[in-house]
Order: sequence, then C-alpha cells, then structure tokens
Amino acid sequence: LIRKNMADVNGKLPLLLEEARKLKESLRLDKAKLSDTRLRNVVEEVEPVPTSAPLYSMRQRRMLRHNGSVVTFDWSPDKRHLMTVCRNPNSIIWDAFGAQKAEELKTSYNYNTSCSFGPSTSVVAVSGTADNVTVFSLQSSDPQSKPPKPAKRVGQHASPILDCTFFGSDHQVLTGSADSTCGLWDVQQSEAVRIFKQHNAEVLSIALKPKDPFTVFASSSADGSALLWDPRTGACEMKFEGHEGPVNQVCFSPVSDALATASSDGTCRLFDLRADQEITIYSQPSVILGASSLDFAKSGRILFVGYNDSTIHIWDTLKETQITVWCGHSDRVTQVKVSPDGTAIGSSSWDKTVRVSLLIVTSECGCCDMRYEVY
Repeated sequence: LIRKNMADVNGKLPLLLEEARKLKESLRLDKAKLSDTRLRNVVEEVEPVPTSAPLYSMRQRRMLRHNGSVVTFDWSPDKRHLMTVCRNPNSIIWDAFGAQKAEELKTSYNYNTSCSFGPSTSVVAVSGTADNVTVFSLQSSDPQSKPPKPAKRVGQHASPILDCTFFGSDHQVLTGSADSTCGLWDVQQSEAVRIFKQHNAEVLSIALKPKDPFTVFASSSADGSALLWDPRTGACEMKFEGHEGPVNQVCFSPVSDALATASSDGTCRLFDLRADQEITIYSQPSVILGASSLDFAKSGRILFVGYNDSTIHIWDTLKETQITVWCGHSDRVTQVKVSPDGTAIGSSSWDKTVRVSLLIVTSECGCCDMRYEVY
C-alpha cells in the first residue's frame, strides 16, 4: 500500500510542479502589466542633486581604530554612542563625539557577527559564531544605580546567527541565521516567540520598519531575495527578486514605503511596497565588485552604499544617478549607517576603522538640503 501511494505521488509530482510554474509565470505577467513606467520617467522635472563642491567635501578628523577587521556597528538611540564588533570576541561601545572607548564587552564567540542597541540604551545584543545571541546590561554612569545584570544568552538556531536587532523593545530580539530562518525571541524567557521560514539560503540581514517596528520587518538572503514578514502571523507577505547574487543587506526607506537592497552582483535595487515590484536599479559599469551595505539619508533623497572595493557611493534615489564617491577606506566597507537623528553617518571596514561624518543642513541645496563634513 505504501509503495502504491508513493508511486501515485511520484506520478503526480511533475504535473504539480508544472502547474506551480505556470501559476508563477501568470503572476509575473500580471505584475508586469502594472509596471507601466520607471521611476526616472516620473521624476523628469525634479531638480537633480548638485554634485559640485562644497556640498560633498570630506575632511577627515575622527577615526575609531580597532585591533581587527570591523564587521559591523550600530548607532545608539541617544545619537552619541555607537557599538562596533570585529573579527574577535570583543565588542566596543564608543563615544563618537570624542572618539573615546566608553565600555568594552567580551563574548565567548570565536568572533562576532552583529550587534544592536536596545531602545532604552541600557542593553545591547551581540551575535557571533554560535546559534545564540548574548544580551548585555550596560554600566550606568550613576554611582547610585544597581550593578548591571550578567550577560544572558537568547535563541537557539541550527547555525550561527549573522544579524540581530531588538524588536521594538528591550524584551524581544529578532535574528537572522545561516540556517536560512529568522527568529523572534523572548529575552526574559529565552524562548522562541516565532520562527520565520521561507528563505532557501543564509539570512544575511534583517531590517525593521522605521514608522512602526512592531508591524513588519524585512530580511535578505544569499538566495538572492528579500522578504517582507508579518511578525504577528509569521507569514511572508511579499517576496522581491531580481538580483543575480546574494542580497547582503536590506533597508527600509525613511517613510517605510520602499525597500532598498544591496547585492554581491554590484547593484542596488529599489522596490515599492505599494506596487509590490522593483521600480529602479542603481548601478554603474565601473562598479565590478559587490555592494555590501546601504542606508538612506533622513530625507530619503540620498542613498549611501558601501562596496567591496573600499568605496562609498552616494546616489540620487529619484534620478538614479551617482552623485559622488568617497574613498576614505582602504579595504572592504562592511557597514554604512546614518545616525537616528540623521545628522551623522558612520562607515566600518576591514581596514580596522570606523569613520564618522556629519551631515550638515544647508540652504545651498534646495532638493536634498544636505552637506557632508567630518566631525
């Protein structure tokens, strides 16, 4: 009986696969019918971002030096501190204004892979070459305060965690793992709230919706896709494809109506969540190495992209044009991130440094109202 049932299943499987293929193609064609124009055509009359100095001058004054290649960093919600992790067990919290070490934390991992500040700034999470995240309570500057709680391990994936972030509060942590899943974990109970399964390869990054971090999040993967998730149900709401290589990072636009992705194929793509499809590609023939990280300026008009060739390209998101290129690093750029208030941008690299630059508002540029200088 079992053999007969197996034979029936094997006989129907090719037909079912063909039916699924036809349905996917039908959906693709229906979506293509709605794609009646590209972003560049809609914004033809919009003023381009000026590319002449001094709008994009860069004068190096601050640099955070490390003993190993910097994997990533995260800004504190207080807008003054940032946390860095390297290819070693140490994590450092810096005063970005004074370029001074505020606190140093050590994990039991061979090396760390990601970090995140909690919304209250009193806790941080660090992931590494293990299936869990270590949550630390930070030292307080108030001598009357209680001593910090010991580090706590949260999560249990089948493979190392590659990215982590606090999910809207200090009580839940969201993780992306090399086992191709994302996980939402309760910090106090050290238990899984929900596991998200849809990717076919390592989850390389996760991003929260800026407007409301409790309602939706996005993930990117080595399978070349970015997914949009509903954390309340665990369902994948949208899937965005088109890259020809791993999607190293995903990022929401400031108003949360679009997703930007950076890929090892050397391109960045912008997906409109309302149209449920790609609306533009940011690429240059001169770019031959992959894009590793990206982030929007607070206006949403500027997109900062870090590349494996040690450069940071600045793109006009509407005109799809490259505004300028920063060449401050000497090795692969691993992370680019704008501060919570939009007044500064940091970049980390395998050259063992993190560089922090100010974004200064000026009336000289009416379309993007920004100028770039270093602290």
